[in-house]
Amino acid sequence: MVFTSDHIIEPQEKFVDYMKLGLLAAKEGYLVTSGIKPVRPETGFGYIQVGEAMNGFHKAKRFVEKPDLETAQKYLNKGSYYWNSGMFGFTTAAFLEELKVYQPQIYELLNGSFEDVVRNFKKMPFISMDYDIMEKSNKVVVIPMELSWSDVGSWDSYYDVMEKDQEGNALVGDVVAPNAKNSLAFSDSRLVALAGLEDTLVMETQDVVLIAKKATAKKIKN
Repeated sequence: MVFTSDHIIEPQEKFVDYMKLGLLAAKEGYLVTSGIKPVRPETGFGYIQVGEAMNGFHKAKRFVEKPDLETAQKYLNKGSYYWNSGMFGFTTAAFLEELKVYQPQIYELLNGSFEDVVRNFKKMPFISMDYDIMEKSNKVVVIPMELSWSDVGSWDSYYDVMEKDQEGNALVGDVVAPNAKNSLAFSDSRLVALAGLEDTLVMETQDVVLIAKKATAKKIKN
């Protein structure tokens, strides 16, 4: 099983049950991916369309890239599209078999001793498992999951999972927020004060200060 360390998943007991199902699918020789039932028209995630039902899991019909808002709303309405969580399950044998078919260059670099593989790592192409195996293989199945999930991949999603005060503010570090509402503030080394701000991000670290509207958080990378 392949998991990402910064995901927040609740309830954990339900997630474990889904993963037991994924383990059974993997033992049958499938490459397993976990889909999250969408609760909003999210444009920040890739999607998986599920197909034929198979003993609690589904054949993966197709993977789609991050959509625009209109397309994301269509996916939400249709009900057969799930967020691609990036969590996988497979046996080593099944993975290597698909790697040999779709990425023979990498497969050849995996031959030899462990030390050989480590030495060969820098020769491997910089590619995503999603694009070069999961989207091409006909052995991919989806575990459709209905639970609370966040990949905490942006300041907006960080705000969503944080504890908030009565005014909806999530405050970390030495922060005061008189008359502020629904804002996220993070102080690393200094006092940070938000006065009368709403739906705002204020992030202070030793080398930079970021001030932005929450809705623009995905543009910070630019």
